[in-house]
Amino acid sequence: MPVLYLDRREALTFVYENQALFDAAGAANPFACSQWLRLFIRHIATENWRFIVPVRAEGCMLLYVRPDEPQRYFAPANHYAPLYAPVATSMADRTAVLQGLAQSLTKHRPDCAAVNFAPLDADASDTQALENAFDACGWVSKRYVCFGNWYLPSAGLSFDAYMSERDPHLYALWARKSKCFHSGDEGARIELYTSPAEAGEGLRAYG
Repeated sequence: MPVLYLDRREALTFVYENQALFDAAGAANPFACSQWLRLFIRHIATENWRFIVPVRAEGCMLLYVRPDEPQRYFAPANHYAPLYAPVATSMADRTAVLQGLAQSLTKHRPDCAAVNFAPLDADASDTQALENAFDACGWVSKRYVCFGNWYLPSAGLSFDAYMSERDPHLYALWARKSKCFHSGDEGARIELYTSPAEAGEGLRAYG
């Protein structure tokens, strides 16, 4: 099965054309859905990035490559995306799909010498299947910690109880900012800044 090499415009078209497939994957992980992928392609990727898409009838995998590291492929994720989904498929047997996608990428060595899948759920069955698929194709896989947890256990806790267990410095910062948030003639409000032109104003407000 083919491996597609797409520019930004073509990658956006591919995501639009396969929106149902990506949105189905997004039911388990919002950073696999078409909305996130379109956002990533439009606003995070630069014009000289290329998108690599191993495609099979049962599903696909979306990666990108930068000109400064032409033999290393990356997952479409950044520090705003705490979890990457390695495959978009409607098939129940995801392992077989991952094996096929790994085989497709293997045929493109040495153009593809390394693939950086991150961040992954270390305990997920997809992660183990992904590792096994590339191992079976002769790759050397290596796990590493890319960043710490983005959440803390909170089941059964009220918000006040959760905050009371936080680090004293964090709690003091939260308490101080909460007072600022609720003070003033206008009371509490949240304002969203959505364009680069507003970034300076947003940073001043945050400070």
